[in-house]
Amino acid sequence: MSFTFTYPKDCSNAPKKETIKEMIHAFASKDPSRVSHYLSKDIQWDRVNHQLIIGKERLFHFFANTQDNNVQSLHIERIITHGKLASADGTYTMSDGSSFSFCYIITFTSAGKNIINAVKTFLIKHD
Repeated sequence: MSFTFTYPKDCSNAPKKETIKEMIHAFASKDPSRVSHYLSKDIQWDRVNHQLIIGKERLFHFFANTQDNNVQSLHIERIITHGKLASADGTYTMSDGSSFSFCYIITFTSAGKNIINAVKTFLIKHD
């Protein structure tokens, strides 16, 4: 799936920022297998007010069975990392013209590894 993708230019200078950028792009592309090596086996993805997905296999199953709206453009405004915690925010524009602001809060397995253990996602639809 191809779409417009913009992100902060400082991502390539920090491995965790690059990992998060790639994760967000893979999720928007509905292809988390592209970043499988960055995801813990027991990853937890909390889609606030929607559902909690636990485990890499269930995460892949979720995306494989998502046939609705596709991302037209993705803009990451900023990525912030500190130790084993990180956050990223930005906007999605969907194929039906709707748009959303997002915030991801990411927890890595440790400060020294780029393995994502948990993601909490907040989505707010624009009027």
